[in-house]
Parts: sequence; C-alpha cells; structure tokens
Amino acid sequence: MTLNAFELTAWQPTQKHFLLKEQADSLYKAQQWAEALALFHQLKNLSSSDSDRASLLSKIARSYFNLSRIDDAIEAYEESLHIRSQYLPATDTLLAPTYAMLGYLYRYYKYDDRKALLNYRQQAHCIEDHPESFDAQTSFYNAYNLATTYRLIEDHEMGLNYAYKALQIAHNENNDGFRSLSYSVMANLYNALNQNEKAIAAYQAKIELTPASSKTATELVTDYNNMATAYLDLNRTTEAEHALQQAIDLQQGKPISARIWLIYGNLRVKQNRPTAANRLYNNALNNSNSNREKAVIHAQIGRAYEDHNHLHQAISHYNLAIELETKEMLGEAVSLSEVSTPNPFLFRVQSHLARSKVTLFKTSSEYHWLKEALDSYDRLLDFAGRQREQFVTEQAKLAFQGYAHNHYESALEALFLSKDSLPAEEVWNKAWAYMEDSKAQDLLESIGRAKNYAFIAVSDSILQAESDLRDKLVRLTASLQACEVSACPDSLIINRRRQLLQINEDLEQIRLLVEEQYPTYHQALAGSKAISLDDYAKQMENNQTIMYFMGQHYVYYLAIAGNRGAFGRQPIDHQFTQELNNFQNLVHHRLLFANRESVDFRTFTNSAYALYTKLIPSGFKGSSQQLTIIPDGALNQLPFEALLTRLPSHKTINYKSLDYLIHQKEIAYAFSAAQLLSQIRAQTTTKPAKVIAFGEPASQEFSSLKGSTTELQYIKESVKNSRFYRGPAATKAEWLQSVKSDHNILHLALHASADTLTPLYSSIYFSQGENTNNRLQLYELYESGIRSQLVILSACETGRGKWQKGEGVLSLSKGFSYANNPNLIMSLWKVADRATAELFKQFYREIAAGQPVGNSLRQAKLQYLNRADELSAHPANWAGFIQLGNARQTFEPAPQQSRAYWLLALALTTIGMVVLKKARTKKDNILEPRL
Repeated sequence: MTLNAFELTAWQPTQKHFLLKEQADSLYKAQQWAEALALFHQLKNLSSSDSDRASLLSKIARSYFNLSRIDDAIEAYEESLHIRSQYLPATDTLLAPTYAMLGYLYRYYKYDDRKALLNYRQQAHCIEDHPESFDAQTSFYNAYNLATTYRLIEDHEMGLNYAYKALQIAHNENNDGFRSLSYSVMANLYNALNQNEKAIAAYQAKIELTPASSKTATELVTDYNNMATAYLDLNRTTEAEHALQQAIDLQQGKPISARIWLIYGNLRVKQNRPTAANRLYNNALNNSNSNREKAVIHAQIGRAYEDHNHLHQAISHYNLAIELETKEMLGEAVSLSEVSTPNPFLFRVQSHLARSKVTLFKTSSEYHWLKEALDSYDRLLDFAGRQREQFVTEQAKLAFQGYAHNHYESALEALFLSKDSLPAEEVWNKAWAYMEDSKAQDLLESIGRAKNYAFIAVSDSILQAESDLRDKLVRLTASLQACEVSACPDSLIINRRRQLLQINEDLEQIRLLVEEQYPTYHQALAGSKAISLDDYAKQMENNQTIMYFMGQHYVYYLAIAGNRGAFGRQPIDHQFTQELNNFQNLVHHRLLFANRESVDFRTFTNSAYALYTKLIPSGFKGSSQQLTIIPDGALNQLPFEALLTRLPSHKTINYKSLDYLIHQKEIAYAFSAAQLLSQIRAQTTTKPAKVIAFGEPASQEFSSLKGSTTELQYIKESVKNSRFYRGPAATKAEWLQSVKSDHNILHLALHASADTLTPLYSSIYFSQGENTNNRLQLYELYESGIRSQLVILSACETGRGKWQKGEGVLSLSKGFSYANNPNLIMSLWKVADRATAELFKQFYREIAAGQPVGNSLRQAKLQYLNRADELSAHPANWAGFIQLGNARQTFEPAPQQSRAYWLLALALTTIGMVVLKKARTKKDNILEPRL
C-alpha cells in the first residue's frame, strides 16, 4: 500500500522506516528510478546507522546513474565510500563494487582516466586481499579494465602487465571470450608501442577465437580495422587494404563505419593519393557519432595536410580536434590552458599544431604564427610535466620522454627563429626550460626520491623494502628486454609480467604509505623539481656552462656565464656529421686509415678544430675558466677537452704540440643542470681520502690487466688510508660488503663491457668467487645503496651505452648516478692500460694535495701530455676519462710525509720511467687498450 504523509507521521519510526524501505525497493526493482530516489533520500535522513546510510547511498547513486545524472551518481558513490571507510578497511570486499562503478563512471562519462585508474586499482587491491571472495569474472574484468585504462593514459608497459594477467585468468578458466578480450587489448597496446608484428599476431589470435556471426560482426570489424592500422604502420599497404576489405564484407550492406573511412583515408595518404584521402576523411566525419571520434578524425586530417604542406588547412583541423576533445571532456569547448587533466591526445594534437605554425611562419614570415607557436610550447612544457607524473613504470616515462624530445626540437626551432624579436633574457630562459626538461628526468626523479626520503627520515624498514622491490624490478625489466631480442615462450612472458605487475603495485603502496606516515613528504618533493636558469647561474657564478640539445636537423646550444648568454644552433649536415664521426673514430680507435698516419693526423686536426668552432660559441672561447658541458645525443661520446682551439702550423705528425681545449679550460660534464646542482649540494664536509680499490681481476674471459697493478700501487703511494682487493680477492662478494664500509672514494680498475642492445646487461667484471658470479650489471647498481663521494670507473666503456631520447646514455656510469653518488670519473672508450695507470698516478697526487676533483683530473691529463712523446700524446691515451658531477669536490690533504720518504719515492719513480722508456718501441706509442 501507499501511505500519505499524515499516515506516516502517525506510525512508529521503526514501522515507518520498514514501509518506506519496502516501497523504495519495490520501485527500484520496477526501474522507477525517480520515485525510488526520493524515498531512498528520505530513508537516508531517517537512518542512524552508518552501514544503512552507505547502502542507501549506493542505491541512490545507481538511481542517479540510470537517470543520467552522472555527477550526482559520482557524489553519492564517493559519499558511500567515505562513510564505509570510517568502519571498514580500505580493501574490504564490500567496497569493491563501488570502486568498480566509480572507475566506470570516471572513464566513460567524465573522461577522467586518472581517477578511473585509481578506482580500478582500489578494486584490484580488494581482490588481491580477498581472492576467495571474488569469482574469475570479476578478477578478469578488473584486469581488463586496468589494461585498457593504462592504454588510455599511454602507460603501455603497465597496460601490458595487466593484459597478460587477464590472459592468464582466461587460460586458467579455459574461457575463449576472456582470451579474445585479452588478445584485443594486448594487440592495441603492442600497436601503441610500435611493436606492430606482435600486434598483428595478437589481432590474428583474437580473430581466430571469434566465430563470424551477426552478433560478432561489429567486434570483428574493429579487429580488422586495427590490424589494417598495424599493417599501415609497417607500410604493408596490400595487407592493410585486404584487412579493410574484410571489415567491409562483415558490414553486410550496412553503412560503412567512420573508423573504416578513416583508415582508408590513411591508406590513401600512404599511397600518396591526397584527393582520395580527403574524400574518405569527409565520409568518416559524416558517419561519426561522438565529439571524440570527430576529434580523432580531424586530427588525422590535419596530419595528412601537414605532411603535404597544406598548413592553413592543417591548423584548421587541429583546432577543431582540440575544440571537440575539450568539449567532450568538459562539456564545452575551452582553451588548452584550462584543461587540468593530462590528456595524451591533446598533447599530440597541440604539439602538431604548434609545429605547423612554425612551418607556416617560415613560408609566410608572418610573426604572429611564431608567437602563437611559442605560447603553445610554453603550455606544452607544463602539460608534459603533468603527463609524466601519471606514469607508473620507468619504461612508460622513458617512452614519453623520447616522444616529447621530438617536440622540444620544434619548440627550440620556434625560439631560434624569434630570438631577434624577444629580449635576450626571455630567449635564454625559454631555451633553458625546453632543454633542461628534455634531460635525465628519470634520473632526477630517482635522486629526488632518495633526497626526499632522507629529508623526512623514512624508516630503515621502508627503505629496505623499497630497495628490494626496485632491485627485483630492474632485474625483471632486463629479462623482458632480453625477450625483445630473442623470442621467449608466452608462459614465461606471462609469468614475468605478472611479477612486474605485483612489484609496481607494491611500490605504489610504499609511496602511499610514505605520504600517509610522513606529512612533510610533499614539502621535500617540492625541492626536487626542475630549477630555473637564475638559480643555476647564482650557484655556478664562476663557471661557464654549455647545454646542448641534439635534434634531427640541428644541434642547439645555450651557453651561460654569469649574466652573459648565447643561444644558437648548428646544422647537422653531411659535413658536420662526417667531422663528428671522424673525430670520434680517431680518438676511440686511434687509427682510421691503416698505415696512413699522416692522413689520420690531418683528418683529426681538421675535425677537432671544426667541431670547436661549431660547438663552442665565440664569446665563450676565453681562457682560465671552468667549463661544464651538458651534452645530448652523440655529443655524450665527445671528449671536448681534445678539441683544438686552432689548427697546427706544421704538417709533421705531432700530437703533443697541438692546442687542445684542455690547455685553456677545466672541463666537467653533467647529465642535467638540476642533477649537477643536486650533486653540488650533496657535498659533505671534506675529510681525508679513504679509497676502496679493486684491480688485477683473476679472469679467464679477458687478458691480464697488467697496468691495474701499477695503478693500485700508485693509489697506495698517494692515499695512505686505502684498502685494496687484488687478484682472487677482487670478487663481487667482497665488493658488495666493502662498499658498505667507511670510505669516500671507490676505484674500480677492472674489465667492463657496454651492451648497447640491452643496456641493463652492461657489466663490470670481478674475479670469479665461490658463491657469486663475477659480473656486476647495470640494473644491479640502480638500488645498490653505494654512497661514495667519488666513484672512479677505471674500466673501458663505462660511459658507453644506448642513447635514450630525453634521458641520455643508459650506461654503467648512469647506474652509479642512480645510486646517488655525487661524483663520477668514467671512460668513453676502451682505455689504454699503461696510460691509465700513469694518468691516475698524477690524479691521486693532486687529490692527496687537497686539489678539487675536476682540477685534479685536468692536471693529470696535462702532466701526461708533458711527459708523452709526439705519438703517445694522441688523445686516445688521455682524453677517454671524463668527470661528471661536482668538480669542486675536495678531500683534506694527506699528512706531510718525511723528506726521506719523498726522495725515495722520486728515485723509484725515475728508475721506473727509465726502464719503461728503454722498453718502449715505436709500436708502443699506440698503447694496448683495456678491454
């Protein structure tokens, strides 16, 4: 029965509550949402139980949803969660359906993929904590939703982890429907990662699992469309067209979808048929049903116009894409500056729009296009930072940095073209922001995290737990990288991705725990953000700094010294590329032309001088100043101290008489400006040097390092407080123990190798121990906890590795930087054994005398040049070691030794040099490299 208000007030509260609930539930089941909603609100106001109010709010939210009142539905669901959180654990099974529904609403109605992700992950935590309470279907769809949502925010590696988790559930349940969905999202993720062959294989597996019928026609059409896109990315146009025809056949006379028209348009663009492409794109627009779909089509049309240099049309379509996407997100079209939620699609479209405006300026000379482009790039810089913050995996962050790197080149081009129309300080600040944001962000974040934890005194147990997890993470990442090189079975990949998934989730829980238990975490975090040019200039007032950005067409440079600056660029043309290659080949390999030393000498001097004139701005070629180089791209392998400040006046082969840049400047290097300042600020109170050194490794894999014996002896002569591990004692196990002891310099005179294909497997080789292998690999360094003030990698190729756009060279030296060591000396090529020993002999003498690290290395190189003859003075023998980080670091001078001690040391050194000189032949001038 239905009661009126008077009758209700006459009833006792319990009876009134019971009848209202019965009536509301009846209306709810009958899908009379508005009527049920009104009664549920009355019941909520009458209820005194938190549990009852939370349950009622869930029904209120569901009613709002069915009435298409999405904002009200979200508010009710979140209020329900808030109430239940007062008396239930965050992962209680009762909360899982609410998390799932909020994830769905945020993703499909509010287009807030980040909030959707957070709720889906909370649902995943409920499932993980109470697996017995959830069926396979719930677990599967949670993994599937997470995979697809990670794809939307372009964290594709994390998406793949969940896709493989979904596939594992499908295999366990022997459910072809689940398998089909898993292969579908997996294929889309591989497509986004440009692993198109794997994408096509996954699409084919999915199609084979889907029987052709009227019920599955739409699904199969989508699969064939996606497969066609993958074929197009591989330029396999015939197979792409075949896949599209399969999709059309499945339409069975129905109107062709917008997606098919769009891909057909892309195909015609690939076939260089722009007129046909435009007709097909218009068909796609006419058949599209949503603002988001229209936005994607307009962006694709804009890209086609941009590729064919029809820039006005391209700009028009890009603007329409932005307008439609923002309207879809916020309900109305707004400018990009008003969009606070990271959106990868908008980032891509806006960057293409800005690039089109730059190109249009170059053809029209209308400055307003350039100004608009610069405004866009300024917004994109902020946008990129927010986009980067949402990624979970290191792979996703690196991939995004590589993508953003390409657009920073366009930003720098726009800035260069407008530099005569802007104040010099504004140009320098913008160039600084673009270049600095393109460098070593992952490294900076790693170091910033360590500093933050130290600032807020995070407990040892949390630090150890995170360190163990990150160690496992890099090991698994390395093994998956190896699977990219050699095929691994699906079962192995599924297992490894499942482990990766769990580790990333555990790391996220640690981060949340730190934020909860340490309220000052965000205060510390604020100190690890990128620094301004003004802050850097104040810290480095007596230093010259040149920062480089190596793009596809130009090398851009920004030189700073106090209040002076210079911003410019050098074309990467055939001549520059040849000069760079010649110089690097000659200093790395000593000989370019067999038995043609005079040709080599002339080639070297011409290249070294040409690079000096092109890479060092004219106003920064003065003497008696420190110079910091922040390189990029191929310049990471360039020893600037070996450049020539003028050509020789003679043609005689004499490397000793050349005017190297090292004669004028003390040169140090850095991965990024922010990291350099972090290293300088990390400098502790100077103490006498305490060295731990490893050398003379006992190994059957490599030749004997005769020079390392001398090298360690020289350290012993100069630094009294030293510990040495030689021969069979120089094991990895000893290293793992010794680096935890009291020391401030770590010296490794060992063999090393750079794996440029799988960088995380680059290795330093110790003596073979009983219970451990003898290889220390790059991935082991990331969380090794080494805390040396100076690490010297007196092994070959410790600075070589794979160049990752936006992050730099993934080398052994970078591994020590990830471990937060403020100062490094590393090698760029296979080092001459005896020359290395002599170099570090003088280096440690300078260190023991209290000289800064940067000047000590410079003086060691100059002393080597003074002692060398005209051939052994070749830069291959002394320029291979460079210093990264705080060049100002000093150690307290060693106590003065007695006069008799120094006289004896001098006598022994003189005798040794005489013996060495007699033994040396002309062939010895090309010294044997340390492998």
